[in-house]
Amino acid sequence: MKDKKTIKIISKYRKKYKMTQEKLANELAVSLPTIKRYESDNSLIPKAKLEKLFHIFNIDIDDLKELLKDDTIFLNELKQKALVRDKNKKYEAVISFLRALNYESDNLGRLLFDKSDIQYFIAPDNKIYFLNNEGLKKLSEILSSDIDKFFENTNNEKLTENELNYFKEKLNKK
Repeated sequence: MKDKKTIKIISKYRKKYKMTQEKLANELAVSLPTIKRYESDNSLIPKAKLEKLFHIFNIDIDDLKELLKDDTIFLNELKQKALVRDKNKKYEAVISFLRALNYESDNLGRLLFDKSDIQYFIAPDNKIYFLNNEGLKKLSEILSSDIDKFFENTNNEKLTENELNYFKEKLNKK
């Protein structure tokens, strides 16, 4: 995979994540000269490395559509991985919100080997809630638009008191 768009994507995301070429070389398990060749149009990028870049930088699938228009199978594989990645982010966001609301959280797998897919939460009032992965996914879908708005508005800054109260209210209604 190599054309001017690839160079721009690598450079764009590397700069966005403030990653040096040396750090990227380490992440991709290639040499520094290889990264320099990738960014200077002197070397083809193997699919496996492009996929690794996709994961390292959380590359938006839209950035790859034009680049991979002749390789629809690979593009569709990446689309599926992007869907899973996005669902996992929302799932992790719900858990983070519950923790931000002072819910203690852990996985029952630490206590019961065959129950590793069940997450439990202890509310500030000491009530215990159990959610399996499906329950957490449903909760994350219910809160997904709120989570998206939160991340757009805060740019990953700490929760304000108003935001904490808002999410407490939302979680109590669900």
